[in-house]
Amino acid sequence: MSYSVPAPVGLDRHGQDTSEMRRILQETERLIDLGPEDRERGIALLRADDASLAASVEALLARHDASEHWMLTEGPGLWDGADPGRIGPFRITGRIGAGGMGIVYRAVRDDGLFDQVVAIKLMRASSSALEHQARFMLERQILARLDSPSICRILDGGVWEGRPWLSMEYVDGLAITQFAAANRLGLAARMDLFLKLCRAVQYAHRQLIVHADLKPSNVLVTATGDVKLLDFGIARLLGDRADPEGTKSTGFTRVYAAPERQGGAEPTVTGDVYSLGAILHELLTDRVGGTNDSGWEWPRVSDCTDGPLAPARLRGDIDALCARALAPRPSDRYPDVAALIADIEAWRGHRPLAARRLGRRARAGRFVRRHLRGLAFTAAGGLALIVFSTVSYVQFSQADRARAEADARFADARDTAHYLLFEIMPWLEHQPGTLQKRVEIATVAQRYLDRLSGARQASDAVRLEAAEGLRRLAEYQAFPGHPNLGQSQAAVENLRKADAIVRSLSATDANLLRARSSSIACGSPPRCAAASRRRSSWRPGSARPYARPEIAIHFCRCVPISRWRISAA
Repeated sequence: MSYSVPAPVGLDRHGQDTSEMRRILQETERLIDLGPEDRERGIALLRADDASLAASVEALLARHDASEHWMLTEGPGLWDGADPGRIGPFRITGRIGAGGMGIVYRAVRDDGLFDQVVAIKLMRASSSALEHQARFMLERQILARLDSPSICRILDGGVWEGRPWLSMEYVDGLAITQFAAANRLGLAARMDLFLKLCRAVQYAHRQLIVHADLKPSNVLVTATGDVKLLDFGIARLLGDRADPEGTKSTGFTRVYAAPERQGGAEPTVTGDVYSLGAILHELLTDRVGGTNDSGWEWPRVSDCTDGPLAPARLRGDIDALCARALAPRPSDRYPDVAALIADIEAWRGHRPLAARRLGRRARAGRFVRRHLRGLAFTAAGGLALIVFSTVSYVQFSQADRARAEADARFADARDTAHYLLFEIMPWLEHQPGTLQKRVEIATVAQRYLDRLSGARQASDAVRLEAAEGLRRLAEYQAFPGHPNLGQSQAAVENLRKADAIVRSLSATDANLLRARSSSIACGSPPRCAAASRRRSSWRPGSARPYARPEIAIHFCRCVPISRWRISAA
């Protein structure tokens, strides 16, 4: 509800306020809704700072406590009579408070139909003017249009002894600033409460309703942390010209009202934004604005070093947010509550605020804070990829070195086998007394050729040379018509190995394809001799047909040794 303070003795009753007068009004309006203990504490703080100011404020508060029927104008209040014992189906159990046009009671419904505790607002008997009655009925109309969990709901209404009344949801809670102080809330929790309030006001604005008297005592917080917005006694319907006269510049709490409202302007959305900024300032600092020669002045929240929060946490974004909401000119404020909510949510999400321009470095820092988890996962993934790539590169390098070493060994074995079979053996076979040497050379060549032909990692070209070497070794071992070692069985096995190698080649190369598709069909000893002559002109890398096991049968038949009985395999 709204309370206004009558002008104390010595004040100009024609609106010529001085800075001292405004300070007295400010402090009185700040303390008038507090409980006895909080009020005494506030007066003690004032007395320590300015004894004269404290005395004036204390005198005004005493007059309020003695009468409790002040009007929102300068005229004297009238006695409203004894509290009613019953209003409609409700039994009055106590008085909650009183404002300019009405008194609020706590009541219970005891008609047997419902068990319900409510708050009943009864119009004062002294508020008999038609405009006051119209204002009271307008409040009832406004509350009936609002259906939000964060706004006190209207339940019933009627007339008692010619005075209108309405019953509302009873809210057992503390003012938003008192709740935050009592629970020692941190910055995030206080901003969460304020965000709930902003959403309630935004809902009212969407219903084309301006509250016009937002202040901490009209915002209660329950024990569960639910925010309830109260007292739409001087609320206005946007664009409705039928509002009662006489409410444009009275009935509001000056310290929380926008400068243009104090100058007599109509209530507006930006005026509610200003009041929200004033509530936020007090919520964060436990202080209300001071005064200067031109009106109310709100210091930066981070400059209030004696507040409940560390100034460093308020510096920057919160300073900018409050400053824009409390801008003296409406055009410099947030255009609506939705814009204020957007900046609060941006602050909560570590995003840049519309109220504060940031450089590239600051924006980059906000981006990192906003996506810290994702960036951490990305960095971890990137590091894992680097480690994996490094390990893979090392392993590939090791495998490549091993392959190169194996190729070098294969090359050595190939060169050795070629040297023995194609250079040493042809020379030795025509030298007398070299049989034993030729046997030893054949044994060494056999070992090298077996290593080449049995290596899985050997290339097709290497295996092809191994097959040719095995065929050549078989000729030296048992080929008819020239000196041989008489190792017919070994010759047959080598021919079979050579044939198996040729059959297994991939044949992607033209020479390999011809090698697989060709064979020596020795049908007679002369053809064997021709094959023998042809093999003397072969060199590694040239294309020539390769013998299959059948050739062993033909050239072995030319040798008159009865033990060479070989069947085709």
